[in-house]
Amino acid sequence: MDRRRPPVHDPAGTAVALGLAVLGGAVVWQAQRFSTLGQVFPVAIGGAMVVLCLLLVARNVAAGRRPPPEAPDRAAAGADAPARGAAWRRATLVAVMAAWVALLPVLGFLAASLLGYLGAMAVAVHDRIGRREGVVLAAAVALFPLGFWLLMVEVLRIPVPRGLLF
Repeated sequence: MDRRRPPVHDPAGTAVALGLAVLGGAVVWQAQRFSTLGQVFPVAIGGAMVVLCLLLVARNVAAGRRPPPEAPDRAAAGADAPARGAAWRRATLVAVMAAWVALLPVLGFLAASLLGYLGAMAVAVHDRIGRREGVVLAAAVALFPLGFWLLMVEVLRIPVPRGLLF
C-alpha cells in the first residue's frame, strides 16, 4: 500500500506562513542597523524564515489546485494504533528537553546537546534498531549537535554556555 498522499491545501497554514515570511523580512530589515557581526545571526534566520515560508506557501497553493485525496477507512488502516503510545512519548520528550535546558549551564552547550539529542532519538525510535540503522543513528547523534555547535560558535559567533565539559 502506498502511504504517500498528495498534499492537501491548507488555508490556515498558508496564512501563518505568509505572516512568518513577513516577520522574517522585518527581522532582516531591522538587522541592517546592527554591526556587520551582529547582523549575521538575524539575517541568516530571518532569510531562512522568508525562503522556507514562501516555499510552504507555494506548496499549499499548488496543492489547492489538486483534488483532495480519498479518505482512507480509519478502522481498516489501524489509525488509532499510533495514538496509544503517543502520550508517554510526548511527556518523555518534554522531560528530555527540560533536562537539556537544565544541563546547559552545568555541562556546557555541546555536552548537554549531545545528551539531549541522544535522549530525543531514544524517544523517537519505535522499533528495534538494526546494526546499520544503529550506526547511522550513532553518527547522527554525534555529528548533528557537533555541527550545530560549530555553526553557532565559529560561524555565527553566538556565545554559548560553557560548563564542566565544553
